[in-house]
Amino acid sequence: MYKYDSLQDFQNENGFTESEKKVEDYHDKDTQCTIKACTRFSSPVAFLCFLVPMYAVIVATSTYFGGCISTIEKQFQLTSSQSGLLATVNDAVSLSVVVFVTFYGNKSHRPRIIGSSGIIVGIGFFLLAMPHFTTDPVSYKDNSYSLQVNDNDSNSQVNNNELCSVDDVAQDRCSSGDVTEDAPASLFWLIVGQILLGVGGSPLFPLTITYLDDSTVDSTTTSVYIAGLFMAMGLGPFLGFVMSFKCLSFYVDFERVDVIPISPTDPRWIGAWWLGFVIASIVIILFSIPLLFFPRKLNKYELTCCGGRSKDKPEEGAFSMADIYKNDIISHKKNGILANLRELLLAIKRLLLNPTLIILNLSISCELAVVGGFAFFMAKYVENQFGLTAATAAIIIGGINLPGNIIGNIMSSFFVKKFKLTLFGLGKMLLTVSICSFSFALPILFIGCSNPPIAGLTTLYNTSFSQGTLPNLNNTCNSNCACSNSVYQPVCGHDGVTYTSACRAGCVDVDTWRDDMGDLKDIQTNDTVYFGCSCIPSDGLMTDELFKEGGIATEGSCDWSCDKLVPFIFFIAAVSICSTLKTNPNMMLNLRCVDQKDRALAIAFCGVLVRVLGFFPSPIYFGAAISSTCLLRQESCSRQGACLIYDLERYRYTFVGLFVGLKLLAAILSTCTYFSIDPDRLKKSETNEMELSKINSKQ
Repeated sequence: MYKYDSLQDFQNENGFTESEKKVEDYHDKDTQCTIKACTRFSSPVAFLCFLVPMYAVIVATSTYFGGCISTIEKQFQLTSSQSGLLATVNDAVSLSVVVFVTFYGNKSHRPRIIGSSGIIVGIGFFLLAMPHFTTDPVSYKDNSYSLQVNDNDSNSQVNNNELCSVDDVAQDRCSSGDVTEDAPASLFWLIVGQILLGVGGSPLFPLTITYLDDSTVDSTTTSVYIAGLFMAMGLGPFLGFVMSFKCLSFYVDFERVDVIPISPTDPRWIGAWWLGFVIASIVIILFSIPLLFFPRKLNKYELTCCGGRSKDKPEEGAFSMADIYKNDIISHKKNGILANLRELLLAIKRLLLNPTLIILNLSISCELAVVGGFAFFMAKYVENQFGLTAATAAIIIGGINLPGNIIGNIMSSFFVKKFKLTLFGLGKMLLTVSICSFSFALPILFIGCSNPPIAGLTTLYNTSFSQGTLPNLNNTCNSNCACSNSVYQPVCGHDGVTYTSACRAGCVDVDTWRDDMGDLKDIQTNDTVYFGCSCIPSDGLMTDELFKEGGIATEGSCDWSCDKLVPFIFFIAAVSICSTLKTNPNMMLNLRCVDQKDRALAIAFCGVLVRVLGFFPSPIYFGAAISSTCLLRQESCSRQGACLIYDLERYRYTFVGLFVGLKLLAAILSTCTYFSIDPDRLKKSETNEMELSKINSKQ
């Protein structure tokens, strides 16, 4: 504002007084784009044309990270606990700066902050891909290195393939210092990228809402813009899983090697997890740059439909979504800072003593914990539980997510608006949907298959020698094997059992199957076949000088599949719809169970509460639960890394059990929320506020 003395202002040649001219110039400057020729195109719709695609790609890439997590773990030797902790860095940083952004962001040039934040997010996603460019290509052992066997008669070396030398070579390189650890450096880039995502992502939604709301003349127009952002958020996860499917289908080093060394069905396959981050970073930055040139304020924009004018702005005191991020109690200087601080503390006290609000948000915390933990690791769970590739698991989860979001949001809005749900009606809807969600979640605990037979891990060796308890890869039949237990190059025995390596199967020779060797079931010409496997029974094999004493094995795991995928998809889709159905009544009940003057603070306060209790810690304990079910881990220079084989039954009962437990707790808390609703207290509060406003109007 401009301050002037009491002298009369002289009019200029255009008929404006000096004070009017200064104010007019000030507003003209605020509503002009950085590139003045673009001012005529500056409108909320034009702003959203850049923002919505950018926001959709950001949400998609965040989901893409979850779809690729098992691949990232495999390449950089990360445990599920470590990857879960990594996933929380983004939220921790975002949570620590969101209050600062909310308080000061509205006083600055919001489009520039939003555009700069988008660029920071784009850089953050690119840094997540940096480990690929700073590490050497993934290498697999070829077919021409020596087998080191512990022989009681002589320390001999036999030239053979993939039988035992992998560990000895690795140990020699580690002890000699020829190999360096890629994981710490890679983890550094992943952490820095997550930090930038937290810093850049926190201003986007709140500043966008207030910027668009200030450009409209009615709250309904703002709600249309918000709906567009939520549509982008709903479409994003589907796009993210589609990206995972496409990128993980490419080999991780496809641009650096001439020949792909293994097939996607090989358990050692690592897809191009980094590719999606690079593409997303470029797209996000390209959509962010135009936002920098939008004016500080947009001209007031009226939404018209069929020639009709929209209503005027709602009267002062009415609530809108933008109020959540405009609440700036400290800046009101009418009663002084100390008085306003006292008012803030009293408002927080009222919220803490509101049982409906607190119990409701504890229930929401349980639902967010499911999103943050279960949904983050769901693609990995499907990949392991049903024997799918990472790419296939990602596209299945994406196909489940999109219909659930669309159907749930439409049905939720329809029920609330059609039946004009009151406070009790909203509570009853939450209670009903929560019980249904738990009912659909419970059967998932029992939908799965038993472990595939893997000698020494899920089943005992098929020999007469004494054996300890599982897991135990060492047996008298493979006592001559000098390989580490962490080597995982599976072979399928003629007995239908998978062995972690030819060495652990007790094999002593390898060759390529030829036509003159005869005809055996499931063995084709040119297949790699291991002979003389002392841990594999030789029953049913032909007697020939080509075969040494013992059974035979072929390269790769034995075929195994789980036929429970379809019922799993059905129940997960039902849970997804139920969870989305709760979004609208949760928000409405949050707004209606508090006093009118506390609504904005309630949303902001509870938003922090549910993220701290629900979304933030859940990847950590879900990741720890997954790690506890591991049977065989990779090792690199005596450092344990990603899990190679899980106990699928324990995995299901632990991981899904945690999910079902959270759903049960959410249902219990929703029941408590319904019975804690006190409409009489709210009516009394609204009556007192109306009387107070009448007294103020008379004064």
